[in-house]
Amino acid sequence: MARPRLPVWKILSLRCDEATLLISLSLDEELTRTERMAIAVHTFLCRSCKLFRRQMRLLRETIGLSEHTHAGFSLSPEARARIKKALDGSSASPEAKS
Repeated sequence: MARPRLPVWKILSLRCDEATLLISLSLDEELTRTERMAIAVHTFLCRSCKLFRRQMRLLRETIGLSEHTHAGFSLSPEARARIKKALDGSSASPEAKS
């Protein structure tokens, strides 16, 4: 479902809840020119949304770095077996261990 287009007059009257929604959307999809301009004007005037935008970008970069760092990592079959054995042993009831 396509989201509704932002009217041009909203560039100067964007509320914080609308700005944070657009900032979040901008991380996953391309915004229209009007939406980008509205965010730019709003974050110029609103310190809270400017901070939110910075935090979202930092979070995105951190997650991206984390995914990149661990890409292609997998355990050997022996390591998987050891972990499974340890987990199976730890789930046994205390009475069974006595």
